[in-house]
Amino acid sequence: MKKTILILILTIASLGFAGVKEDYEAAQKLAQDKKYDESIQALDKIAKGTDKEYAVRSNYQLGSYYGSKQDYATAKKYLLAAVSDSTNTTPEALESLYRLANVYFQEKDLTNAEKYLLEVNRRTLNKDPGYLTDLIVYYLETNQGTKADTKYKSVMQILEKEQITALNNNLGEYYITKNDFEKAQSYFSEALKNSTSNQVVETAYRLGQIAMTNNNKVEAEKYFIMMNDKTEWKDEGALKILGIFYLDTQNYDKAEETLKKAIVVNSKNLEARVLLLELYETKNDQNSVTRIISEIKTIQPIAVNKNLGIYFAQAGNINLAEKYLRKAINEDKDNSSKVTLAIVYYNVGKIPEAKDLLNEASKNGVKEADEILQQIKEDEAKGNTTAK
Repeated sequence: MKKTILILILTIASLGFAGVKEDYEAAQKLAQDKKYDESIQALDKIAKGTDKEYAVRSNYQLGSYYGSKQDYATAKKYLLAAVSDSTNTTPEALESLYRLANVYFQEKDLTNAEKYLLEVNRRTLNKDPGYLTDLIVYYLETNQGTKADTKYKSVMQILEKEQITALNNNLGEYYITKNDFEKAQSYFSEALKNSTSNQVVETAYRLGQIAMTNNNKVEAEKYFIMMNDKTEWKDEGALKILGIFYLDTQNYDKAEETLKKAIVVNSKNLEARVLLLELYETKNDQNSVTRIISEIKTIQPIAVNKNLGIYFAQAGNINLAEKYLRKAINEDKDNSSKVTLAIVYYNVGKIPEAKDLLNEASKNGVKEADEILQQIKEDEAKGNTTAK
């Protein structure tokens, strides 16, 4: 009898759990269907229920929602409920702590902002690079440099190598946003010392970028080569970066060699071929230009000239942009390319040429041309154009 009662209790409990799970998933579906009020009501009901896991999830979602709406009082109510169990280390509880800190920061309550940043790090044993970054950056942003340094130095003693790498990379990225390339370089360099994983690739890339900013081409090449050494010269992205570096520094032989390696890795690598086309155009190697365009057309046969023109325009190579857009207009009879070339001209201050092309396109029935001509007219009335 006792055994039967026990089974009955467990069955009822499991059914109750399934019900909450289904209710939670139904609330997510309502949100996906943009029935937000109904979703909020459903989540609020779960948040007030007895199932702890789904209560935390619901409180987290509701707190995040109201935080995004800048209804901080309501956001705090739900987020505080989500973090009430000090032993809870689920992702939702941890993120609720972080979002609470952010809410208090928005309210300029720095005491509570710090409190919850410290709490999320306590619950992660001060070993989560992301939350550690949040705390250190908070100290930096609130002019508490000493606390930032102290925290950084203390956790460097307990973190594993990969965690050290991640933290240093994060701080390097922070200083990139501040345009403090010297400090960014110091953190990225520290990350590189401790990394034994593919994080090396991203770190080396950042150090290469900083070296280029400092016009240190030798240092930049070292880091871009390091990226490829780490990936055994089999990563298209790393090879492309090195190839572009060689193009920019006019080391055309090495650029060609590197970009051809990218094509070996992926025989349908379109971007590497376009970069090679730019190289051959620069060298005026017409045989290679013809060959590489043929390869490009095999991979992507539609609107090749127009797409090449757009690519070169975006890359800032106006001469090649003009060349290929003209080919699209004259050879492919693509009147829409007149609009594209007009925009290129307009952006470099060739207003009369831009107008002529737009008027041509308009006569050819390209509706977009009329809209742009009207915009130019309005800009001219405001004195916003400068012809060259």
